[in-house]
Amino acid sequence: MNFYKLCILISIFGIIQSCSTSHKIATVAIDTDCPQVMDYITSDFIHRDSLLADTSLNSSYTKECVVVANAYGLINDIRDLITLKNREAKLKPADSLRLLIIEKTHAIDKKLDLATLEIQTLQTFIRCNNLKLMRAKTDLAALNSKTRSKYTNASIIIGVASSVLVAGAVLSDGQLNNGDFKDWVGVAGGLVAGGLAVVSEKINKKLSLSHANNSITAIWNGSNDQGIFTDNTWYLLNQPFLGNSTDLSMREQILETWNTSKSMLWEVDNREYLPVLLSNGGRYTEDMIQLRMDMLEEIEHNIVEISRLLSMVTFELQ
Repeated sequence: MNFYKLCILISIFGIIQSCSTSHKIATVAIDTDCPQVMDYITSDFIHRDSLLADTSLNSSYTKECVVVANAYGLINDIRDLITLKNREAKLKPADSLRLLIIEKTHAIDKKLDLATLEIQTLQTFIRCNNLKLMRAKTDLAALNSKTRSKYTNASIIIGVASSVLVAGAVLSDGQLNNGDFKDWVGVAGGLVAGGLAVVSEKINKKLSLSHANNSITAIWNGSNDQGIFTDNTWYLLNQPFLGNSTDLSMREQILETWNTSKSMLWEVDNREYLPVLLSNGGRYTEDMIQLRMDMLEEIEHNIVEISRLLSMVTFELQ
């Protein structure tokens, strides 16, 4: 009987070894970065208090319009346009004055077009990152599923094999309850099959992702030193009272959502992933990839809000 026991042990070990060594993930990191956004507009920001104290600006346009215009260097152009329109209202309009108004309006529209392009390319940057993450998650999910199936199939095979061996032992003994071999096989087979089934449920492989251009880190630390965002966008992300009824800036709203959402950092387990999320890359599970995608989507939501504010500026300046 010892020979049979040895054969069973070798078979079980071979199956477990096959399951545990199959489909190992390559150590090469997957790059989830996309080309960064270039600055299309360079502007020197006028102090917010000075802007909001300018009665000529604030009597003609909303506070949000003035702040967004400041982000893209439009304040002096708008002041010139106001002056020209006041002259047009007071004096008999001449062709030369109308031409100046048209030229100034055209210059403003050109900057607004560049601002829109800048925002669109930033949205593309974030969506590109999330698309790469989605592909990585899909591949990892497929690998996890295939590995779990191997463990599940192995548990079924071992269960069936042990049953067959027990049946064989019964026939050879000629008695149902005599001999310890069938008992040993039945218990061992059941334990191993059950163990493999449990292991299959706990399969949660990781893969290496790299993300040097980490917009999550910029938002979390309140620093754009790496130039992840353009100066204009970063200015707007840190301005209070834009598009909301609270005192929070968009960046602060993003942080609040991250920290209070049950699908994100409100969960203690998810907060443990922060060192990897804020680094240049690391080992990710499916859940970690999804968390990163959710956090990036929250950033994108606020970038879309800046796009809406730009449309509002275009409408107000007509």
